[in-house]
Amino acid sequence: MQKWIETLLKEGDTVLLRFNWATSLQKWIDRPMDEDD
Repeated sequence: MQKWIETLLKEGDTVLLRFNWATSLQKWIDRPMDEDD
């Protein structure tokens, strides 16, 4: 059971990282073009 929980947590972290990355990318794409970043 512990192994299953560890796997779930690991997978959850990966999903969360991907979600955060996708959100950041979307923000970057949607940013105003005259904004110097």
